[in-house]
This record gives sequence, C-alpha cells and structure tokens, in this order.
Amino acid sequence: MLDLYAGSGALGIEAISRGAVEATFVEQEARTLGVLRANLAELGIDSIASVVAGDVPVAVRRLGRAEERFDLVLIDPPYASEEPARAFEALIASAILAPGAMVVLERDRRHPSPHAEGLSAHDERRYGDTDVSRFIAGQTD
Repeated sequence: MLDLYAGSGALGIEAISRGAVEATFVEQEARTLGVLRANLAELGIDSIASVVAGDVPVAVRRLGRAEERFDLVLIDPPYASEEPARAFEALIASAILAPGAMVVLERDRRHPSPHAEGLSAHDERRYGDTDVSRFIAGQTD
C-alpha cells in the first residue's frame, strides 16, 4: 500500500494493522519525516515500511520508474490545495496502480474531487466538512 502525504503515518499504520503486507509512506516535511520514522520504529514495523521523502508527484514518478505497483493508495493531502489533482495525475502517468487498485482520497468537501482517466469513482462519504472518496483503477467514469 502507498500512503501519500503520510504525515505521522496514521493511515498507513492502520492499513498495516489490518493486514497490509508492506507500506510505502511519502512525506515532504522534514520535521514530520522524523515523527513518521520514529512511529514506524516504535511500532516495530519499519522492516515492512519504506519512507520516501519529497514532493508527492516527484516521488510517485520515482516509484513508477522503479516499477513499484500498489493495490491500495491512501491520499490525505493538505486541505484547500490542488494536491489531489497533482497526486491523481502522477498516479496515472507513473503506472504504479495495479489493475483494480483502490485509491482513497480524503479532502475538503468544498473542493471538487479530481478526475483522472483510468480511475472510476466508486463511492463517496461525507463527514462534516470532509469527503472520503474511493476510486478503482483500470476503469473510467
């Protein structure tokens, strides 16, 4: 699984606790990277987790060049930003999504969900000002 805009790693760590065999975390903020690495080590899961430091689209392209493939991608970008669209574009361009992969996006409900050829909206749930949307790779709307 791939956790984009990982922050402290909470989403990816939860995925590991629910059976993800391995996880890749992408985070740009230097101080947050230290917290993320410490959390993975403290939980004893750093052997099945890798951390990629840097801008999400750049990191996703790097993972694509390394021929990495993911069947679950969690995206929790900064609210009120263009990051969801940038992340979706990078995911499609890099070809890192396995057939049928699920992409889960958390975003501010006031910002439209991005559209990407090759990802089909599966469902959307609203929690106050937050929307959580699931997309399936290999399909189009």
